[in-house]
Amino acid sequence: MKKYIVFAFGLFVFLNSCRPDEEPIVTPDPYTGVAEAKINGEEFEFLPAMSPSPGNDSTFNLLLNYFIGNQVLRKRVFFRYIRQTLSVQPLFVATSTDKENLQCGFGTFLYDGDVSGNYYLLNPNDSIEDFFRFLSFDEASGEVSGVFQASFVVSENAIFDPNSPDTIVITDGYFETKISD
Repeated sequence: MKKYIVFAFGLFVFLNSCRPDEEPIVTPDPYTGVAEAKINGEEFEFLPAMSPSPGNDSTFNLLLNYFIGNQVLRKRVFFRYIRQTLSVQPLFVATSTDKENLQCGFGTFLYDGDVSGNYYLLNPNDSIEDFFRFLSFDEASGEVSGVFQASFVVSENAIFDPNSPDTIVITDGYFETKISD
């Protein structure tokens, strides 16, 4: 008798939980936006992530990650201490002590994306204008877009991939994303 009661109860729960008029609850993936740029003339699409700079609420950081295959990280462009202005902002070499200027760097990754490859420093000694500029900045929604361009030279202290080029030139950089908390 107990078997029939358990079976009837299970059938009742199953039939009431699978009504055809109900839509399944789907949690949307968080919107991260789009980004694209040419690296040494070859086009790449990046996954952007922007957040307030730690310890400095008036500036922002932007990561542009390039993945291959099953989310294997291969390249990253980063910008630190971006000011909230629509005017052109010059880029500076990334350092751990300068928190006043907009800094930029580039790195590669090896194997399954968890091993650093080469690290590149901004190259201020060439004819390429290194800059970042917001095209839009909506404080209410946190949605932003912008353009950038930069050139880099490999750091002599961080050459782990001898197949990578000595210089990197990024042109036609564009992004749109939403600032995360």
